[in-house]
Amino acid sequence: TAFLAYSVYLQTRRWFSGYAGPILAGALTVCIPLVQLYTDEEMSDTLLTLFCFWVVIYFARYMDSERWQHNLLFGLFFSLAVLTKGNGWLLAGVVPIALLLTREFRAPLRWQFWVGPALVALLCLPWQLYTFQMAERGWAGGSAPSVQYTLNALGQFGLILCEVAGFALGLVGLVGVVVTVITPAIRRSITNRAAAMFGLVLATWLFHALVPAGVEDRKMLIAVPALILFIFAGGYWLADQLPLGLELVKWRPRIIALAAAALFALEAFQIPHQEH
Repeated sequence: TAFLAYSVYLQTRRWFSGYAGPILAGALTVCIPLVQLYTDEEMSDTLLTLFCFWVVIYFARYMDSERWQHNLLFGLFFSLAVLTKGNGWLLAGVVPIALLLTREFRAPLRWQFWVGPALVALLCLPWQLYTFQMAERGWAGGSAPSVQYTLNALGQFGLILCEVAGFALGLVGLVGVVVTVITPAIRRSITNRAAAMFGLVLATWLFHALVPAGVEDRKMLIAVPALILFIFAGGYWLADQLPLGLELVKWRPRIIALAAAALFALEAFQIPHQEH
């Protein structure tokens, strides 16, 4: 969890620079009740979340640089995620979503693009095929995907995503998605990192709605780092819209940060207690 918070801090600095905002992003990561709960339970989901976050980071870097080394690291962390837990296969959905948003349809024609997938196939497919029946016995939503399960799970997982940091910060995150993903995608100016992070959120939601392994809040933990980045993107955008005079311009991010912190503290923050 500490590594996850530090990774969120580093990425927030890459997105927005400065120190105060990124430190708050790292602090928010460890304060979110869902993160607290599964840190306390010593589940593998937090480790899986860390690897998935790094996968998306290195895929975005590969899209920026087209260097095979970045794609190799993408494949390495993808493999570590899958070998930690089968949910890691949701990362396969991040790639087409990011390519669609950025309109990089020619990317698969380059040999560098296949370095990471080849590594994943080599390290993960044999083990996945060998253990699939064992994993399938743990599915709580049925023995095979179904339309009924998917429709039900889409709604329930969507609600969990909205409640991760509370509805107030969820709305700020929605603003962040609009200003960093939807509007730039329409204008064909979306950044690779925003496309990849949105791909992580969407792939996490869709994968767990399609695979009938049961609806549990911990499965949305994987989307938390990306959600935090979008919350801060929305917060910085809202700060820029505050109608303050020139002498108060520098206070705008602080005003939004204090308001967001107060809303999070009042609405969403809690220290989870387990009754064993």
